[in-house]
Amino acid sequence: MLIPADFRRCVGYLAVDVLDKDSGVRVRTPMATAFLMEVPVEDVGTSYYAITAEHVINESRPYGQLYLRVNTENGDYHDLPCPKQDDWETHPSSDVAATPLQIEDITGWDISFLPVGMLTTDERATKEAVGEGDEITMVGLFASRPGATRSEPVVRFGHISAMPQLVSIKVDGGPTASVMPRRAYLVEAASWGGESGSPVFIYFGPHRMPWSPQARTPGVGFGLLGLLHGHYPHIEKIDIRAGGAVLVAGGVVLEGSVDLNKGISIVIPAQEILDLLNGDVFMGQRRWGADKIRKQQGDAGPQPDSALGEPSEFERFEGTLAKLAQVPKSEVDEQRKKS
Repeated sequence: MLIPADFRRCVGYLAVDVLDKDSGVRVRTPMATAFLMEVPVEDVGTSYYAITAEHVINESRPYGQLYLRVNTENGDYHDLPCPKQDDWETHPSSDVAATPLQIEDITGWDISFLPVGMLTTDERATKEAVGEGDEITMVGLFASRPGATRSEPVVRFGHISAMPQLVSIKVDGGPTASVMPRRAYLVEAASWGGESGSPVFIYFGPHRMPWSPQARTPGVGFGLLGLLHGHYPHIEKIDIRAGGAVLVAGGVVLEGSVDLNKGISIVIPAQEILDLLNGDVFMGQRRWGADKIRKQQGDAGPQPDSALGEPSEFERFEGTLAKLAQVPKSEVDEQRKKS
């Protein structure tokens, strides 16, 4: 199964500055994955968002500034400062976080945006008869090889092992994080540190149901199944040996442990992503932005005639909306009171 190139282009790394113990210098280090989505704003334009797992945002707090690493058309990458961790919007009962994308002009960026219509909501999952055995693919950071001059996300493949059910996961971040039940898919696919927040796609191929009369029905392509939370680890205890002999100290056999991967990963359903994007904060920002653009259209006044041409209305709207999407909720509420 080949995947569209845009599935890798929609992915960015979340990076922090980590203190190198040997040199004493802080090194910009990718820690997790985020992906980019676009949401139409009524009939006037589009808003852009970065999506990741909430536990990623929480785990980045001790490092201070968080960055979104995206590729450029020049063959390198650029690190965009993200809002403070407290300014990310999070789902009240899931492991999802989002922020308006802080790019005023996307010219020169080698990125793509997943349309919100690609989300495999609960309704669509029922309509498409999503179930155990469906093929999935996920794209994200492979910490052992993030890419030297530009981000190089890797692609992993697998299958749905279990439909959404309550799964105990950590959202707070850190070793003392509390474990809470959250709704999630289980998928047969090995994930590793750095892939948290990765987009997970489902493939609606033409041969999903070989036992069905509809087996020859053309496939409808891909959908966004959700985002990756993490995986189930297996701690294997081992005896510590030297020269083939078990080491003993004070009559006690020395033991160690190895963290293995059970091969089952946890995926937060796309429905939770949609619920967050359609929450009061983001909906309020989009409505306010649309209202402001309409007022600007009505008060534009005479326009000069230039032989060089002017940006199209759509391009102007896109630029304005990209700025408006960054306005905090408090400012939106204040402007509403004045209008």
